[in-house]
Amino acid sequence: MSKERLPLSLLALYKETFISSVGCLEEIGRKLVAYSERENKHLSLLILDIDRLRDINKKFGYEKGNEVLLTLAESMEESLRKSDLAGKYEGGSFLVILPNTDVSGALKVEERIRKTFNNNIREKDFKDENITFSVAIASFPEHGDTFDEMLNNAFNCLKKESTVDLSYTKETPSIYNSNKVVICNLMKKNKFSIGISDLVKAMEDKRLFPVFQKIIDFKTNKVYGYEVLMRLISERGEIIPAYVFIDIVYSSNIIYAFEEYVIDLAIKKIKSLDVKPKPKLFINMPLRIVNIFKKNKKRMKHLLEDMVNSQDVIFEISERKEREPLESIGYLVNELRALGFGIALDDFGTENSSFQKLSIIRPDIVKLDRFFLREGKDIISWVAEGLKSSDYKILIEGVETEEDVKLIDKLQPDFVQGFYYGKPIEEI
Repeated sequence: MSKERLPLSLLALYKETFISSVGCLEEIGRKLVAYSERENKHLSLLILDIDRLRDINKKFGYEKGNEVLLTLAESMEESLRKSDLAGKYEGGSFLVILPNTDVSGALKVEERIRKTFNNNIREKDFKDENITFSVAIASFPEHGDTFDEMLNNAFNCLKKESTVDLSYTKETPSIYNSNKVVICNLMKKNKFSIGISDLVKAMEDKRLFPVFQKIIDFKTNKVYGYEVLMRLISERGEIIPAYVFIDIVYSSNIIYAFEEYVIDLAIKKIKSLDVKPKPKLFINMPLRIVNIFKKNKKRMKHLLEDMVNSQDVIFEISERKEREPLESIGYLVNELRALGFGIALDDFGTENSSFQKLSIIRPDIVKLDRFFLREGKDIISWVAEGLKSSDYKILIEGVETEEDVKLIDKLQPDFVQGFYYGKPIEEI
């Protein structure tokens, strides 16, 4: 039988809670934002704040208040990834830093913490008291150029200390015994705020356009194909990269019209090329598109069959943004293969990828995420050799420096991609 944990003092609580120095946690956050900006990656932070902590202290005593804080700390520790950072912050709040995580990913982390906390707090002796916490989410680059700006925006959203427009308020079901989750809509100064209506108008005005990034055959050093990426021109003429608006696309039903729009423009561009053979075209295929296949096969097949030779098109399947049942993934892949398209597994090595998905998809090409060249150099050889031994062709993403080239020269992949070989271009 395990011993019951004794009530902790605030000092003991600080010692037991992750990074105990607020200054240290903030400094790490600043460095991670700088890294995210350099690597063109997302980063999110959560502010978790115990609701009515002062009332809990008055009613049950400070020891029980500390127990609530400790329960939330333990719930966070059980729910976070090893790469995430957390610590006690001001008053009854905690700060969580989520590297390489966008808003949708931060919401999933928040949900894990909340469910764990609700299960843990039920075991405590608080009688019928409803113990809850609220969360504010801010992400880079949408909600701040710096860590401190993100942090201030998150606190303003949570505490409503200023007139901040809350773009999303989630009234959590009572079964979770919780209060609210807010996502900041306080965008960076002089930056872009893109909504669904803006995307629709951009498509109508033909201000949403594809750019193409080279994919190089490593053995011949020649262009094998191009990955299709999207850019948007604002009404003021500024070019807006996809990371500003892609979360909106993935989280709404506009994803279907968007994907159809992207495919149509990309194919028209390839058809216009007066070269033979045509280069391969790599197009991201969100897993939610599986719903179109199931509900309207004729429409989707007509769109795809109207392409250039289907063998010249490779659809990239990724679960970076969304999670679908394995049977849905298999269904989508089988439908695409039946139409003659190639399949690539994108972002392999990220948190949502797995060898189980690899075995279901059986892709023609496995794209190793840029993570391996930044943080996973010690295991990339093992991963690459394992994939090769299983007869997979591999593509290494994120090649940017001479050091990267020296490393992949030892690995001898089939294909490579990254700024080292050229930035995305409008004309090919």
